[in-house]
Amino acid sequence: MEATKKGWLHKVGGKRKTWKKRFFVLNSEGIIYYTNEKEKQAKGTIPFSSTSSVLEEPGTGSYGKNQRRHVFLVSTTSRVYRIQATSDEEMNDWIENIQTALRASDNKEGEQESASMMTPSVVIESDSDSDGGTTCMDENIPTQEVNVDSEKLLVTDSVIQKLLDDQVQLNEEYESLMKEKRISSKMLDDAFEECVDAIGVLECSIRTSKRQEKEVEAKAAYAYQHKEWLLELQEEIKSRRVALKQAIALFHKWGLYELKDKVADMRNVSTNGNLGDLSSAANGNDTTLQRVVGWCALSLDELLARKDKGDAPSENEIVLAQEQLQRSIDQYEKSRIVLTKKIVPQILKDIEVYEQLAKDQITQHPQALQYLEQLEHTTATKEAMDSLKQQQKVPFESTSLEYIVYSRQAAGKTSVELCSILSKVLQKISAKVTISPGSVKKVRRIIFKSLIKYGGNFSNCCDMARATLKVANLEDVAKVVETLLVAEPLTVLRVKNRFAAKYDAIPEGGYRDVQLLCTIPVSGIEHFVEIQVNLSSMSEVKSGKATGGGHNIFKTARAIEAFTPSTIAYNGVGSQDLWDRIAAGMLDSVNLSGHEKQLSEDDSLGLYTSLLNPLCRLRKLSLKGCLQELDDTSCAKLIQNLFTSSTIKHLDLSSNNLKGEAGNCIGEGLASNTTLEFLDIQQNNLDESVGQHVGNGLASNDTLRILEMNANSMGKAGVHIVQALSKNMQLQRLCIAMNQLSDECGAALVSVIKDNSTLQYLNLKSNFLSSSKTNLRLEWELSRRKKSSLLL
Repeated sequence: MEATKKGWLHKVGGKRKTWKKRFFVLNSEGIIYYTNEKEKQAKGTIPFSSTSSVLEEPGTGSYGKNQRRHVFLVSTTSRVYRIQATSDEEMNDWIENIQTALRASDNKEGEQESASMMTPSVVIESDSDSDGGTTCMDENIPTQEVNVDSEKLLVTDSVIQKLLDDQVQLNEEYESLMKEKRISSKMLDDAFEECVDAIGVLECSIRTSKRQEKEVEAKAAYAYQHKEWLLELQEEIKSRRVALKQAIALFHKWGLYELKDKVADMRNVSTNGNLGDLSSAANGNDTTLQRVVGWCALSLDELLARKDKGDAPSENEIVLAQEQLQRSIDQYEKSRIVLTKKIVPQILKDIEVYEQLAKDQITQHPQALQYLEQLEHTTATKEAMDSLKQQQKVPFESTSLEYIVYSRQAAGKTSVELCSILSKVLQKISAKVTISPGSVKKVRRIIFKSLIKYGGNFSNCCDMARATLKVANLEDVAKVVETLLVAEPLTVLRVKNRFAAKYDAIPEGGYRDVQLLCTIPVSGIEHFVEIQVNLSSMSEVKSGKATGGGHNIFKTARAIEAFTPSTIAYNGVGSQDLWDRIAAGMLDSVNLSGHEKQLSEDDSLGLYTSLLNPLCRLRKLSLKGCLQELDDTSCAKLIQNLFTSSTIKHLDLSSNNLKGEAGNCIGEGLASNTTLEFLDIQQNNLDESVGQHVGNGLASNDTLRILEMNANSMGKAGVHIVQALSKNMQLQRLCIAMNQLSDECGAALVSVIKDNSTLQYLNLKSNFLSSSKTNLRLEWELSRRKKSSLLL
């Protein structure tokens, strides 16, 4: 075999991790290395195969003290070789020649087959180096640190070795697939459990959404504004049904019914009523309740399929299967409430820490946030994404298990290349960055996530190769993102800014970062990677070190869908079940408005009792038009409890005819509340007496951002509300139209808005402000930015 390149290099031994000097000979089928230039007795070979690759070692030249320069990696099925040249030029020349050889090779299957075609025919590397080969320390190859701050960029040897070990394992899995032409028994077992789990979760989600649909249908017939919510809910049910149907179809396609032991276990569990629990859902241990639900759904589907084919089961069999499915779903829901009660306190603790960290960073680095928010909508089109997927030329269907094996093997090489690219790129910025390469996404997570979100299309799982970049503050986050956007050979397809003010982090357990979906070239093909740019302090919370909770707790919640939009928002009527769910901390948003059914005395008691529960995490509550049948005393007590809530940030009390004691409680509540950001008290016939209380409360409040109070009867009390603006420097939007305000109120406003720079939207329409309008408009224009609004 003709050699294409020869030369002296150093390599690390396979067992003894010392550096040895060897003479390397490259040809189209691999590399042979010797102890001398005579090429008579080879010390070892590096045979090429379909999974071989070569690249510069991540972090080469930037590790700091005692770290080597000019090192590159050659990956094969069984091992990753670390090889060192004497200069960058020599290293790059070897890399280019090896890449050429890889493209020209016949990609023989298996390392032994490749080695057998090389000369000599039998070569085994000796790590003992009994020939007396010298170590790198005896040679004149530089090992000093490069002139870079070693504290700035951390990619440790152990991290690199973990990536390389993972790559070897993934290569072995792929080679085994190609050799055996079948999926491993371990992967089939994982697929069985995750597929049945996904079917169970989808089935329960559909049942829950169908229950909500009935409640919202009644509201939509009564109030037009609920029709949009109904349409969204119906669309979600439709998409979940499609996903459920696809998951069942893939269970059959993957031949999972052939796993006799698994099938027998599931039949035994579901038949004997031993329904397991939910606590093991995130860990894959034992039989989870959602798996039992999934198996019952599969069993019923099988009976109905037989009926369609003419092999009709008895009606009794179908009825029993339906009852069994419903019983498992009921047990699942009960257990979900129990488990949610256990994990919510810790998740709430994490959310509070995350929110405070984010608030502090946004306050300290507003310009960084402004830069990041400009990038929120950076995204690639679906056509561009599909084109990139086609270019990867994966030789398997995107819904096959083989696709996962192939993609994970490719992601292993991509992860190493990503680490190398980031190590080079991030040396250029003036910030301390820690690179934490993520392991390739696990098989179980790929299957479950793809079945739930993508209908089992694994090509949509674009984050198999990923890395987290940890920095100290939001300014450094912006610097890193700005650098990555223009860095070669990275191509950024999408930027997701989870620090944005409008981003709701609650469904993600409060966690925030900036995510970049990118592609990088590996062996001439663009591969997807996900890069998360995060604060080190938030990483501590996510790891569980800071609070004792972290991502593992959140994974448990995610496994039972405790934090999806459909499960944390409620739109219907009041009931004991609803109060229990609020008290258990299962709901983030509740909308009881737009329905003929008013809150009763018992409902009022149930609501404010649930709000007092320390597990409650309700942030948004709409009671528009729901309180009209409550007497003044009961209504006042409910409002007092609403304003003492430590979680509610958005409260709608409009159209309830609040007056007297109940109305006064609004003002008193504003004075003491420390969490409310939005309050709607429109159309309540609030009079001057209530207006004075509201004004006094507003003057003391320092959290409210929006106050909607149109269509009341404030009259002269409007002066108290206006004067409150001289003390309240947090309110950004005030709507007080149609309130019989006089010119006295207008004159007071002219004086107040000179010193209040935070109010950016003011609605004063349909009031008696004729003589003060000109002065108001002039003063507003002089003291406000162009984007502010004054409605007269």
